[in-house]
Amino acid sequence: DYDIIITNNLGNCGGFGDTGPVGSAYAVSIWPQAAWYYKDGRYLWMYKKAGGTPGRFWIDNVEPLEPADMLGVQVMELPRWVYEGKSERKIPYERTFDKMSFRNSFDENKQYLLLDGFSYGNHSHPDGNSVINFSDNGKTFLIDSGYMVPEMSEHNTICVFRDGRSESIPELCDLRAKADFPDMGFVQSTIDEYN
Repeated sequence: DYDIIITNNLGNCGGFGDTGPVGSAYAVSIWPQAAWYYKDGRYLWMYKKAGGTPGRFWIDNVEPLEPADMLGVQVMELPRWVYEGKSERKIPYERTFDKMSFRNSFDENKQYLLLDGFSYGNHSHPDGNSVINFSDNGKTFLIDSGYMVPEMSEHNTICVFRDGRSESIPELCDLRAKADFPDMGFVQSTIDEYN
């Protein structure tokens, strides 16, 4: 499900960390195997949407199925090991998240937004609460794609400066509220002691 969340309506990876250049289909190669293993047609449907073609791992006994359960506001939980990597946390684990997608359709002409839920990771990206990807009308307008990008100003986010200075943002975002309606979604995600 993670790979469905991070794939925009154009069939491309949202773009972050090691996901590759703009327009890449990060998880395409794994989706046929996931469809076979889980007997889940959603992965086969996404494989086709991302431009995958019949090949070595084509599946005959699973029918492609649009992943309608992944519409709306979808929150991917933060891996437990990321949270437990530090001894003291001010935010309860239940209010943290890894990535969050917003979409009401998989149509490439409809809006898609991907929000990042934590900063730094393995490559020191200070991009918590940044917009990783925004696409609409068949085009990508915002993408956060880079490897080892250590500056906040190089991400789709708001940098807070005071007296010409900024400080490092905390690692985790705090998901305080989420509402998912048929035509819109709403979240309140903050970075305590920064914004």
